[in-house]
Amino acid sequence: MTGLGTGEVQLIYPTGHGPRSLPVRYCSTPGNHLITFRLPEFNDAIHYLDDQDVIIEVPIPGQRERHERVRLRGRATVVPDDRVPDRVAANLEHWPAGIVSRFVSVEIPERSDWADGESS
Repeated sequence: MTGLGTGEVQLIYPTGHGPRSLPVRYCSTPGNHLITFRLPEFNDAIHYLDDQDVIIEVPIPGQRERHERVRLRGRATVVPDDRVPDRVAANLEHWPAGIVSRFVSVEIPERSDWADGESS
């Protein structure tokens, strides 16, 4: 990949009431294994994500009609605004003025195991 990767993935994260799922618009940069997205502070997910293992469901290209996805495990971290490159932030979801939002990065290991050992 020569440029930024963008799209939508499903984020599955732990809570005190069991796992929850949330679609997020992401941006990734070539040469690293980070998926970055932005969530509003009012979204309860932001309070569960820092330093947590999560699952990212990624659609398999060309499989839209069958809705097949690959599940990857990663580690989520809430990231300070000044540590997110401008070109990444510009490609993420924007919130109206007055709504506080936070950046989250998920590090996907280079040799990520399939979550639960299979695709869904």
